Amino acid sequence: MPTLNSRSFNFNKVIVVFSALVVLSACATPGVSIDHDIELAIPNSVELSIANHHPFFPVSAELVSLHSAVTINHKWNVGPVGSGDHRQSLAWEANGRLISKTSNIVRTPDGSGSAIVSTSASLCGLVPLVMESASQLISKNTTIAPIAGGVIPLDFSNKYQMVARSKITSFNTSAPNLCRPAAGKSFAYQLTRLEQRKFEGKTLSSNKLHMVKEDVECHVGNKELLANTLDSSLIGNYLAVDCAYTESSKPVRKSKFAYLTSSALFVPLVVELNEYETHESLYKTSKYK
Repeated sequence: MPTLNSRSFNFNKVIVVFSALVVLSACATPGVSIDHDIELAIPNSVELSIANHHPFFPVSAELVSLHSAVTINHKWNVGPVGSGDHRQSLAWEANGRLISKTSNIVRTPDGSGSAIVSTSASLCGLVPLVMESASQLISKNTTIAPIAGGVIPLDFSNKYQMVARSKITSFNTSAPNLCRPAAGKSFAYQLTRLEQRKFEGKTLSSNKLHMVKEDVECHVGNKELLANTLDSSLIGNYLAVDCAYTESSKPVRKSKFAYLTSSALFVPLVVELNEYETHESLYKTSKYK
């Protein structure tokens, strides 16, 4: 994988997981059809807004990799619908941006499967700045999809490819430094980002651009907890952080993070991707520089 610069970067083709319902939504959601890929450069106005949000270097324990097991739960299914083996490498840029490269292999009981590799730049693992991924899904199951207020059964036994690209276009917060949260305090931020979703299958294809506006409110736990309770190889303490994400005309999404105080970064514990799908992470091993 090439080195990623958060202002503008090129990305090798990668594979990332998407469920069958996400495949459908890629073609069914509104958005604007486009015939090109968006450029992944952060606007100068955003650079100024995020300039103060970074760790105090050097961090006391620089985390360089994480390995976790991810359980995928879906609203339309009873119990977990799949599990993933998630590996993540981490590196800090000189300007304080966190570069993350992830790989994920997912299997479901019916033989469906996919693999993930993605690259992104963020503010300490919490606020995504730029991201690009490409995906392939092999689906061998029957599922149901919400159509016009009802549901219909759909048989999937096919390969699908999807590309996702996003970049932040506006950012605002009154917090002095999101990468240094204080115990027992709350903070909020607002952002706008552009998302490109390109889908290719045997019978369906689309390339659409979406604008997403989010209001995010987070609350930090009152006391530090031992990080080795999350993974025996993690160093120091962590603060529990609960965040709520609000988008216009959509249900509020909630996620839980652990802010690792020695490494000055957020790692996800429970992520609600949308009203249907939730990912839970159980950390297994970690490595430090």
